[in-house]
Amino acid sequence: MGIIPPLFCIKCGLEHRLPILIMTAITEQAIQDCMTQIRQKQEPHHSLEIQKYAQLRLMDFAPLLGEWGIDDPKNTPKAKPLPNVAQAFQAAELSAEQKSKLLNYLQQAAKQGSTTAMLYLAYAYAVGKFIAQNPTKAVECARIALKHQDYRAARLLGEMLAFAPALASDVLQNDVQIAAQNWVKTHPKLAQNAEQIPQLITQYLHNPIVAKFVAKQKLQQAKTMGSPIADQRIRGLSMIGVLSSSQPARQYQSIENWLENQLAAAHMPIESDDDMMILPEHMPLMVQEDDDVPVWHKAAIVGGFLLSGAMITLLIIRFLVK
Repeated sequence: MGIIPPLFCIKCGLEHRLPILIMTAITEQAIQDCMTQIRQKQEPHHSLEIQKYAQLRLMDFAPLLGEWGIDDPKNTPKAKPLPNVAQAFQAAELSAEQKSKLLNYLQQAAKQGSTTAMLYLAYAYAVGKFIAQNPTKAVECARIALKHQDYRAARLLGEMLAFAPALASDVLQNDVQIAAQNWVKTHPKLAQNAEQIPQLITQYLHNPIVAKFVAKQKLQQAKTMGSPIADQRIRGLSMIGVLSSSQPARQYQSIENWLENQLAAAHMPIESDDDMMILPEHMPLMVQEDDDVPVWHKAAIVGGFLLSGAMITLLIIRFLVK
């Protein structure tokens, strides 16, 4: 079940939440079917709501779980390892009683300030380990650990966004809504057609370029906070294309830029004459590719043109000689 972003009042520029829901049937069969499509590198035909469940189940959390077992004195004191919990999560299955005790222990430890317990709860909710899968609660747990300055939480959010980009709305929606509200207040002329804003917010949240950009930001945040492995992960994920190696266009870097770009283009007329058309400065940029075109491709294209020109010239000379 997904919630439509709050609508904005044209007069006051503030959000007004309405109890409008998009009902999406989250069934085990749908999740399994979507997982099969992703494994086979097919384009999933399921909703983004289904896709985030499937993407999270297919994600490899082993490196993250391994890091949570390391006692790093540079991290927050609340990030102490929980060896017994780590051992329990390595088990293939637990009895109903063991699951209940484990989850109760994690909840109590989290209430007492253990960010490690909060991360294990985030993992449990992310993949449905010993508890019903709930991606939204997984993000909430990770965000709480991040507020307590645990760099592992920033890495967890970054990795989940990188491998489960359909999770972007859960990770970003609160921050995006607040930023959009503030932007509306400071740009009353562009925000005159407020009914467009919820749709533009949804488009921004569901854009895969945005998901990659924010995933990289979270990993960079983890690095800044002291993560010894975040920088290595950024380089590795960029090399295999999971993250973009370059900065995206400006419009993808914040909801403010996105709204300004889209709404400014709608307000500016397009000048044209018989020979050429002049596009307004804020015309939305074409969707960019995730990766830059390799330099050698450009050289090959130029070389191909030169070779073709030389062959045509040679044929003309031979014809004239005859």
